Amino acid sequence: MTSGSVAMSAPPRLDAGIVRRALREAGLRPRHGLSQVFLADIDVLEAILELAAPGPGRRILEIGPGLGILTGGLLAAGTSVTAIELDRGLAARLREEYAEAIARDGATALDSSMAGALRLIEGDALDQDLTALLPPPYDVVAHLPYHITSPILHALLGRPPRPERAVLMVQRPDR
Repeated sequence: MTSGSVAMSAPPRLDAGIVRRALREAGLRPRHGLSQVFLADIDVLEAILELAAPGPGRRILEIGPGLGILTGGLLAAGTSVTAIELDRGLAARLREEYAEAIARDGATALDSSMAGALRLIEGDALDQDLTALLPPPYDVVAHLPYHITSPILHALLGRPPRPERAVLMVQRPDR
């Protein structure tokens, strides 16, 4: 591992079957209208975490946390995360899965600087003032549908405060 990478105690099992099972257990299915594609590759997860370089004292804006697989890695590294999720069912699952981290955020109000705290915003990232959601310095991690990539980049980079780092995975337009 390079410096800044995240050491995971035991690599989580992650594959398409696990993702499908998690969705089924939560009574959810991928919604084509929301261009949902879920992270299901441990190598991709580890690469994103390495590039994001999460750690205590870092603040990350995560756009589209989905099942929270990446969110869990960010929180485990001690990062405080502000996550925006559009899908109500997924937001409910995240509230249940990460209740303790959300409670930690409640202790810090909007600052969200407490290690391992999660602030969950249920709504459309395109309707948010992304640069006002958390104080700088902050980073961004996202798995974006192709058709919203440009508006999200304009919202993040169009005016200060801009993120120090952005790790974006963009879905192919044919997904």
